[in-house]
Amino acid sequence: MASRGNANEPRMWVGVVQPPQSRWPGVVGGLLIGILTAVATSLLLLALTPLFKSALAEADCDDPRGLHLVSGVGAESSSALTESDPIIVEHPAALAIDGDLGTSWVEGVDGLGKNETLTLTLPGTPDVQLVCVINGYAKSEALFLRNARVRQFTVKTDQGIQPSMLRQKPVADYAAYQSLAIPKGSTTEIVLTIAIAVGGVGGDRAADTSISEVEVWARD
Repeated sequence: MASRGNANEPRMWVGVVQPPQSRWPGVVGGLLIGILTAVATSLLLLALTPLFKSALAEADCDDPRGLHLVSGVGAESSSALTESDPIIVEHPAALAIDGDLGTSWVEGVDGLGKNETLTLTLPGTPDVQLVCVINGYAKSEALFLRNARVRQFTVKTDQGIQPSMLRQKPVADYAAYQSLAIPKGSTTEIVLTIAIAVGGVGGDRAADTSISEVEVWARD
């Protein structure tokens, strides 16, 4: 009977010896992937930033952003100037919504017209989001400088009351629209009350506060 050998005798194992593996290629590869991912993300965010800003931007008088101009607006005022020298010239509230920069509503009381009102009546109850005004008499630069302008309105709608300060626009922008701070939402009317006005300039300046145009913009 063949002997299987001594059970206590050490056994020899034959195998292939593997050289030690370096971790650096994996670490470097991981770093490169991370850097490339970060760069790609940054470039994507850079490309999308203008789109995000555009989507978040609010409507303004230069870009109503999908709002529609409310038509069929009516206007009345607490007073209006009538000139009689050399000819009779009236400046009723309707001239503030006629689309003509050469005409203007002008309040008709002594002084700068503090607490005088311009009331816009709206068709139905539009969801008003933006009100734009051309402040002052915009027929010409000379008339703009000569006549008084509103510095601050009190704006009243069915949603509430809000003060609205108007910046002093450069003379070169005398016919530019400016947006008012308003209580946004559905309303049947908008009442603009003159809270603060500033007088005209020059030797022939007039203490007559003027509003050339008002536009109302609503959401569909």
